Parts: sequence; structure tokens; C-alpha cells
Amino acid sequence: MKDGEKRIQFKDSTQQVLLEVGKPDSVKYKQEDKMRIHNYNKTATLKQFTGEGDLIWNYFRLGIDVLFDGPEHLVKKLILHTNFPGTFEFNR
Repeated sequence: MKDGEKRIQFKDSTQQVLLEVGKPDSVKYKQEDKMRIHNYNKTATLKQFTGEGDLIWNYFRLGIDVLFDGPEHLVKKLILHTNFPGTFEFNR
């Protein structure tokens, strides 16, 4: 990797993300997953009733959000924000 380059990969742990990009600007808990009704396995049903929601770390300064799987705390999804630079919504 080059100097100043950061790397987050799917299945990275929360500790790996902290080491790579630092403390998030904001943390949110995702309590509801509307697509879970299409998943018929037993663990998905158990997760729904135990309240183990996914975790979202927001990095406004980098223009990304990182979604972690609730029980495993591994990177599940990366959300890139691409609003126009200079607008209020940029990096949010």
C-alpha cells in the first residue's frame, strides 16, 4: 500500500477497521431488516427476536459508511457517498 492509503475489506473485524481508518464520526444501530422476511433459516429468525441488529459506523470526512453484521462484528457492506463537493450533503 502507498503512504496515506486506507483499505477496508469485507469480513474485516471492527478492530481492523479502527486500526485502518480510526474512530467513526457517528455510530448507529440498525434494528430492523426488512429483507429478513425472505430468509427462511433458523438463525435469521432468532436474530430478529433477540434484537441483535447490525451496526453502522459513519465516516463523514471520508464519505463512507461501514455496515457490520450484528452478532459477528464483521464488515458486511460498504456505502460510498458521492454527493457533489461543496454542497451541504457532501460526505453525509
